[in-house]
Amino acid sequence: MRMKLAVAVLLLPVSVGSVVAQNFDEQAICAAINKPGLFYARSQPPYQYAPVNGAPLSYDRDARFVLITAPVRPRQGHDYEGVWHVRTQTIAELSKRANKAYVYRPPVRTRCSRDVLPAFEERDRLVTLTEYLDHHLSNPHHPRQKSYDLTRRFHMPIQDVAANDCVWTDDDKAFDLNGTYGFSDVNRRDLDSAFEVAMTLVPRAYASSSSYQGLSSQFAYRDTPHGVCVSFASPIPTGPVPHGGWFSNAYDDAMQAAAGWKPKSTLLVIKRLEGRRVIPLTSKMITWTDR
Repeated sequence: MRMKLAVAVLLLPVSVGSVVAQNFDEQAICAAINKPGLFYARSQPPYQYAPVNGAPLSYDRDARFVLITAPVRPRQGHDYEGVWHVRTQTIAELSKRANKAYVYRPPVRTRCSRDVLPAFEERDRLVTLTEYLDHHLSNPHHPRQKSYDLTRRFHMPIQDVAANDCVWTDDDKAFDLNGTYGFSDVNRRDLDSAFEVAMTLVPRAYASSSSYQGLSSQFAYRDTPHGVCVSFASPIPTGPVPHGGWFSNAYDDAMQAAAGWKPKSTLLVIKRLEGRRVIPLTSKMITWTDR
């Protein structure tokens, strides 16, 4: 009996099953596209892709945005690292407004980090909007609690060539954090119930009446910005979704919900950091075809 029980326990996680995103072979899709630009690419062969140029796109939770830069010789004395930040804000049908944000950058070693900086594991990549907004407030008169995990597992120290020093990408003395990383039209809201008011001193944050149902903030890094290919995750729902069971986590639940999600539009904003300088690269409104 004990042996049968042990086997059943071992098999239970497999039967429940967590949602696992398709592996994305970045090198293969970059080779398939092989031209500069911004694209939306499928995760599996034959690696179908479409340019992000205003034409409607077909949503795929496992697809990725792919940015390929032209091979340009660096300016004399200004050999900056390639640091890109991408923000997405998605409106969808029949979906609850976002109260979390998908936050990620891969493990990376920059010119200013001694070792490889850790990244968020999949189960930890959905952070509350309250935590995200608190970390990226720039008002010194109303400081908020900073998140150690966002500093260590999302942000990074990069080289400022002009100043001949290093700066963290979440240094509020060097950057307008809200202007650089904040979500437009996303503000703090009053709590929903007296019980919640009694249990916390800090109000939760919600997407505004614009009804964003998916929010994401992502970094990509290369030692040079010239002639490289980087990719970013597709939008997923970051509001309340059904819980998948004992062995699922918030990311699993969001990916499961994304299978039937119906996004209508996504604001995608890309910026590049050159030391303390933030350079806007593109801001596009993406429309999604009906599913």
